[in-house]
Amino acid sequence: VWFPADFITEAFPGQFKNWFYAMLVMATVLQKTNPFKTVLGYESVVGEDGRPMHKSWGNAIEFNQGAQKIGVDVMRWMYVKVLPTAVMPFGYKAGAEIKRQFFLMLWNSYRFFTTNARADNWQKKTTQNILDKWILSRLHNTILAVTTSLDKYYSAPASEALEKFVSDFSTWYIRRSRNRPKSLPVMQHCLVTLSQLLAPFVPYLSDYIFRQLTKETSVHLSNWPKSNPALINQSLEKNMAKTRELVEKIHSQRQALNLKVRQPLASVTVKAGQLNFQLADLILAETNIKKIKFDENITKEIILDTRLTKALKAEGLARDLIREIQEARKQAGTRLDEWINLELPASPVGGPDWPKEFTAEIMKKTFVKKLIKGPQLKVIRL
Repeated sequence: VWFPADFITEAFPGQFKNWFYAMLVMATVLQKTNPFKTVLGYESVVGEDGRPMHKSWGNAIEFNQGAQKIGVDVMRWMYVKVLPTAVMPFGYKAGAEIKRQFFLMLWNSYRFFTTNARADNWQKKTTQNILDKWILSRLHNTILAVTTSLDKYYSAPASEALEKFVSDFSTWYIRRSRNRPKSLPVMQHCLVTLSQLLAPFVPYLSDYIFRQLTKETSVHLSNWPKSNPALINQSLEKNMAKTRELVEKIHSQRQALNLKVRQPLASVTVKAGQLNFQLADLILAETNIKKIKFDENITKEIILDTRLTKALKAEGLARDLIREIQEARKQAGTRLDEWINLELPASPVGGPDWPKEFTAEIMKKTFVKKLIKGPQLKVIRL
């Protein structure tokens, strides 16, 4: 007999005065004990306009309608994110926003890994890259945060921790590891563990990702991840946050000066103490700057050297061309590792503005076997 019950849940305030109270009185009188160990009460769901749902008001959504248009995993996530004490506005706009901000980011991360894992024919090897150490620390801190929250029946803090991890994983780790095949084993480990953490909340998408990456039966038959304290590095996470903050400030100043990121700059001076050289290299790579200096005595937070030499201009043009060619490849539907011939206008190919010293790099990065002069930029599949 499951008595007293481990867990009971219902909407409040009505049930506190009715069902919950009745059970409490009967259990106390008849059994001299509590009827349940844990109780979860929650507020009401209202329309997206903040009013109670009524068909006559046009703001009511039946479950089948919502499931079909929003998706059941997205609907579950909408509920998970809201504190039980808060009234929950429910509607198609909110569902679309969550799908865009979280689910699309997660799906794109998964797609990036699977596409590149096939293209690179990678092997599972460990690396000592600082980005790998950072994301593994973030992952195991996230495992700890989600587990602690769920043990207390707090779904909202758990969802917040997962959203933050997916954002860090997608917008920083993958972004800075795109051209680093050795990151693929770490990416797979993160995605598999993430699917396990998401399984109670989004059972269908998490199960699909888990089965595709592991070939095992189901994520719902796997063990819950355990946090490894040895992989958690709070100091590294703090310094990485500082690194990303500096990157944002440099990007902001570039934008204010109308200097696009594809245009390399000679140097930047930052008002800060010395950073680990690997973190400094991340700043340089992300901001497309050749050299960084740290000086706590300067008056401004960021000082950019905006002087453009002939060599810097040529490199900037090369980066513009690479981006333009990659976009043309995308429009043509080529695979990442598919070699092509490229038709380009007579200018800039061979023209005075063509960065001849970067021809080999442009062709290598865009998988071009041969450049052909023609009337317009055009991808020719082999």
